[in-house]
Amino acid sequence: MRKVFISLPGILLLPLLAHTAQAAGLRQIQCWTDDKGNRSCGDTVPPQYAKKEREFFNRQGVVVGKKSRELTPEEAAEEKRKSDEVAAELKRLQEQTAYDKFLTDTYGSAKELEAARKLREQTLDGRISLAQKAVADNEKTLVDLRGRVASIAKTGKKQPDKKLLDQVKKFETSLTDNKTAIVQMQQEKEKMTAKFNQDIARFKILRPGN
Repeated sequence: MRKVFISLPGILLLPLLAHTAQAAGLRQIQCWTDDKGNRSCGDTVPPQYAKKEREFFNRQGVVVGKKSRELTPEEAAEEKRKSDEVAAELKRLQEQTAYDKFLTDTYGSAKELEAARKLREQTLDGRISLAQKAVADNEKTLVDLRGRVASIAKTGKKQPDKKLLDQVKKFETSLTDNKTAIVQMQQEKEKMTAKFNQDIARFKILRPGN
């Protein structure tokens, strides 16, 4: 197929070019700007300009389409970053709207939220208290068991039996587990209280005076 490449000072020759191309059975006329700033047109684009912006014309010389230039890797990365930011913000707003509805549908006033927070705090305080008692019991039992092991070792006549040593190990594990549970519950309480306080502040914005 014959190719047409013509540099133009403007678009005055486009109708003639399009008519000539049509008569010759060529493809749709495209125009682009080369590296020197010259305007060129033809039915195909040279490979070195394939990534540049170009316009498509009908036989009347009217623009019927446009293809933007291909973005550089840096520009593409920046476009993606902006798109991701917009998507993340949209998601945040959607989640906030849904949670706002949950708050106003679930609670009738800020005082109800405060009462719910207090109930949760009391529940966690109760669990922490039980774990603290278990720690105290474990420590007391371990003092007794370790004392028995030490007494047997002092006699030098025999080694503590396996059952006694297993008991020591069992209560040591229980002591560690209960101490860990206390720390976790205290952290849970702090997070829960902070979240309720945040919800109360938000509720007052959504429903002033309630």
